[in-house]
Amino acid sequence: MKLFTFFNNAYAGEEKLWKVFVFGWLLPLLPLTIASKIAEEIGIKNPSSNVTYGLLVLLLFYNWWLALSVWRCAAHSKTAYKILARVFAFFHFAPLFLVIRGMVDGTF
Repeated sequence: MKLFTFFNNAYAGEEKLWKVFVFGWLLPLLPLTIASKIAEEIGIKNPSSNVTYGLLVLLLFYNWWLALSVWRCAAHSKTAYKILARVFAFFHFAPLFLVIRGMVDGTF
């Protein structure tokens, strides 16, 4: 239950920025990297695999949540941290548009 509260509070911008950055990005980085590599390997062997697309969609939603949460939680931080967090969120979120566009166009 606390995990869902964290996700909801972070998405609403009510968590501290350092918590969202550490518990939302740093700690899940290794498991998410492993999941993306598994999806990549499955996708190479079987391009039409539902597992690949399912993992990709989960990773996209998680990255979308992370970028928006960091952006919103930055509003309550000091000016320097606010700027750094929003630059991070922008560059973290911008490539997602390219991936989504590639999925829609069929070039991914």
